[in-house]
Amino acid sequence: MDLTRDFVRAKSPCTNGFRWFLRHYGDGGNYQELLDALVADNRAADACWLMEQFGPTDAVLVVDSIDANALVYPGTIEVRGNIDVGDVLHVG
Repeated sequence: MDLTRDFVRAKSPCTNGFRWFLRHYGDGGNYQELLDALVADNRAADACWLMEQFGPTDAVLVVDSIDANALVYPGTIEVRGNIDVGDVLHVG
């Protein structure tokens, strides 16, 4: 799913978050890539807000393990081994 500038603006994001979006994605971007970029830029709260606005997807991520400071994924995660997430784990 691609999120456009107007689509995000219609959800009334905070000014700081919307400016970040415009600087990094201009007119829009892929939903998961945007969530990943927010988390990588220490903006996990913004990624969670975005996911709450646009909801879950049918995507399934299958991994052996997870070791991250934060993870925001709008689909289902199947983990075969250990999960070590420091601050935020938000799954659709």
